[in-house]
Amino acid sequence: MKKIIVSTILGLAVVSFTACGTDSTPPKEEIPAEQAIAPEKPADTIYSATGKITKIENGKDGYMATLQDDKNKTYIATISIVNLQKSGGTYKKHDVGDTITVNGTGWQDNEGNTFIMVKQLN
Repeated sequence: MKKIIVSTILGLAVVSFTACGTDSTPPKEEIPAEQAIAPEKPADTIYSATGKITKIENGKDGYMATLQDDKNKTYIATISIVNLQKSGGTYKKHDVGDTITVNGTGWQDNEGNTFIMVKQLN
């Protein structure tokens, strides 16, 4: 009788340990090496915009000006003393309501806003 109980307990223990040891997650798909390499960053696009400043956010070495042009397109211009000096431009502090022209590299977000790192300020 003891042998039957011990055999049953050992049998159940083996089954439960084996069940816990198996991996139930499916294997991960391997990506070929040529697809795993990140694509190169596209070249920055040059933007030029003229618009009225609707908002200014001051920073440590410049400010961000939100511009709105005649067609209601929004531009966010980062106007930095350092960036303007590097590109030969002249830094000038503007106020809300001023109309300015900016040139520089930038990108667009999903909402249609264009962000410009200003290299020339007029």
